Amino acid sequence: MKKQHFFLIALAILFIIAMVSCQKDYREKWVGDWDFVRIKYERYDDMERHDTIYYSGKITLGDAPDKLIINSATFWVEKDGFLSDFDWHGRFTGNNKVYIGTSLEHPHGEWSISISGTKK
Repeated sequence: MKKQHFFLIALAILFIIAMVSCQKDYREKWVGDWDFVRIKYERYDDMERHDTIYYSGKITLGDAPDKLIINSATFWVEKDGFLSDFDWHGRFTGNNKVYIGTSLEHPHGEWSISISGTKK
């Protein structure tokens, strides 16, 4: 009888380990090749300028369970898709869209950068 209990307990432990190891990393859905559009807006005193750049890049897993690397920048990412860095904030919408931005206001003007991406 003791051997049966031991066998059932060992089988249950193996099952739990298998289930835990099979869980997919929530960040994986965003990993891959992306197309990005960066829009930069600047206003200083009497000068105003817009700049738009289109480029391709990659999103890869970071070195911690809550980090992603977007091109060369590391972001914290939550399971619901919210992104943050010290100055940047954004959000994944679904598995194939991302929006990231930052801005700064000062006495002589302001500037902002917004980046939108679409997964290839």
